[in-house]
Amino acid sequence: MKNIKLNINLTTLIIIGVVIFLVLFGGAGHYFRKTNNYKQQIQEEIKLRNALTDSMSVYRNKADELVVEKLTLQADLSKLREMNENLTQSQRNLLTRIEDLNRDKRVITAALIEANMIIDSLLHSGTTIIDPENAVITFVDKQEHIEYNIQVTNVIQADTILNTDLFIRRLTLPNEMFIEFHWQLDRRENYPVAFSVTNTSPFYKIHNIESYAIPELQKEDLDPNTWNRINQWFNRNGGVIIKVGIAGTAGYLIGRTVSK
Repeated sequence: MKNIKLNINLTTLIIIGVVIFLVLFGGAGHYFRKTNNYKQQIQEEIKLRNALTDSMSVYRNKADELVVEKLTLQADLSKLREMNENLTQSQRNLLTRIEDLNRDKRVITAALIEANMIIDSLLHSGTTIIDPENAVITFVDKQEHIEYNIQVTNVIQADTILNTDLFIRRLTLPNEMFIEFHWQLDRRENYPVAFSVTNTSPFYKIHNIESYAIPELQKEDLDPNTWNRINQWFNRNGGVIIKVGIAGTAGYLIGRTVSK
């Protein structure tokens, strides 16, 4: 057999070194990306499991306001539908509402709130207006958390000395509140986020709503530095770099060998 000798100069070494670096760097990026994806899947499973079994917690904030908090379900709708038997009735209702909305618009995040307005043992302490001619008694009060104007008709005052009182033993107004976020399909405004609240009871009136949605993109995606750009590029092209690098190196060495 004829012996084949390889003459490798400095340029060849540099090219081979660069190709090897790209292959190793791309391979490392590919490995870490796979590892991160696996870790992310595990974290998502843990978050979903914790959310499914979480119970509602109640506490007071710094303004002494009552706050109700519970973990949010984070999973694909198809996966939640597969777990239908493990969902509570409220979770099923939420899922149904979101799927109905998704037919017309893309829902970003949503919440279903069950609430009652309860007045328990309220004794009237405001103004009492008595109209003996028309046999009407009017109870009026305006406080921080309650305001009312109640009239009782066709009554006769029992005593001119004793006050006429209004005592509400219990008043409950059931309500289901549905909150959802969605994209507004306005390309000119870069698809702004809209927020809506729906009450099933006509006795609940909303005068104003404010909301905030966490951006889908991270800061490094919006304003990447040089390292972020390099890392993003290798994340997208790591697998291709490995294949091209190996093929390029082999092709270069074969070409050098044949040309000698």
